[in-house]
This record gives sequence, C-alpha cells and structure tokens, in this order.
Amino acid sequence: EFTKRAFLNGKLTLDEAEAVGDLINARSGAQINAAYLAMRGGVNAATDGIYRRLLSVVGAFEAAIDYPEEDVEEQTEEEARDALESARDELAALAETYGRGAKVRGGVRVAIIGGPNAGKSTLFNALLGEDRAIVTDVPGTTRDAVDTPVENAHGKYIFVDTAGIRRGAKIEDSIEKYSVLRAKAAIERADVCLIMVDANEGVTAQDERIAGLAHNAGKASVILINKWDAVEKDADSVKKFEKDVREALAYMTYAPLLFVSAK
Repeated sequence: EFTKRAFLNGKLTLDEAEAVGDLINARSGAQINAAYLAMRGGVNAATDGIYRRLLSVVGAFEAAIDYPEEDVEEQTEEEARDALESARDELAALAETYGRGAKVRGGVRVAIIGGPNAGKSTLFNALLGEDRAIVTDVPGTTRDAVDTPVENAHGKYIFVDTAGIRRGAKIEDSIEKYSVLRAKAAIERADVCLIMVDANEGVTAQDERIAGLAHNAGKASVILINKWDAVEKDADSVKKFEKDVREALAYMTYAPLLFVSAK
C-alpha cells in the first residue's frame, strides 16, 4: 500500500517500488545488494543523464531550425554524432546488466545432464537435501525434467534433473523418446549445464555427444566425474583421468572439471 501510494504520487519510480519487494524477498547477499541499488535509483540516475544529453541534442537542432536569424550557437554534426553514439553505447551497456539482474532475482537455471545411470538424480537429491527424484540402479528411471528451486547463501537456483540421454537408435520406448526430447529442451532453457560422466566408464562417445549439445547451445558448463569414490586410484589417477577427459572433450577447455561422488 505504501509503495503503491508513493508511486502514484511520484515519490517513487516503478523500479524503485518493485525494489522494495525484491529487498523484502531477498535471500542472499547478491539479491540484497541488487535490490538496495535499485531502491537508490541506480537505473534512473543513469537513464536520466542520458535523457538530458539527448534532449540537449534535440534542443540544439530545434533552436537552429526555429530561430535561424538569432545568434544561436550551432551544434556541429560531429558533436551531435558523438552525443548520440555515447548515449547508444551507455544504453547498450545498461541493457546488458538486465540478464545478470534477472538471474539474481529469478535464479540461475542449472540442468543436470548425462547418460542413463550416471548419477544425475542422486546428485539432484543431494543438492536439494531431500529425496525428490527416484533413484535406482536401473538406467532410465527418470522420465521427466524436474524443476526445483533452491536458495542458499550464494543465491537462487533452479536445478533441473533430466532423463538420461541415449543414442536415438537405442531408444525403442515412445515415453523415453519424449523424455529425451524434454532433456534436450532443458538444455536450451538452462543457464548452466552440469555434464555428468560415470567415472567407472570414462568419457564415452555418448558423453561426447551430450556435452556437444550443451556446447552447441552456447551454455556455460561444468564437467562432473561422478562415482569417483568407486574407482581404484593411485597418485596419478586424477591427472590421467583429466587428460583423457580433456582429449575427448577438447572443444570444452573452458569448462571446469570436478571429481565428485553424488552418493
């Protein structure tokens, strides 16, 4: 009620009023900082400055046209172009911050992808701290892409557990075909993909294809070598395995590699 009246009476802008709600609902430091900056009118200050400069350019043109006989200092073409290009660049930079702000408010969407029985649902449950997804030793238990929001000290996330992706030629069940399509759609909707590889099997040809889906979609990715606790290891195991992974997924040198045990 207070922010509504303040907005209607011109005391708060719409984004400042919305920022009050964002601050109330904030659950992380990043959300608090973003809401606080919005309440301080950060966006308005930037756009007001750009608006005033554009108004100055327009005013100079109108003055020259309407009062040609007056001794009005004319604006050169170069000055006008510099002012317009500066405004364009500042607005473009401001627009780019929208994506980051939206992630802070709405959460980062994280898709857990991989082949059947790689441990995706086990990791999903571990991240949630509850048994949300059914976990069995039978590959292909997960049939649907399950979205679940999680909030912690680092921010807000939406984790998506997906069906194991097998080669199309090996899929005979019509439900599994639809499940795989849903998994691929989850990749398209994700901000980040966690690519799970079974440490017992190493990087398979199918793992390479799955990683390629995330790569071709332009998604930020993390490669997770799961079931690392079940592998017999020596002093050089990590280096050898990492070398093999990097060779198999040579096109994903940007993706961090983590050895984990979802169990």
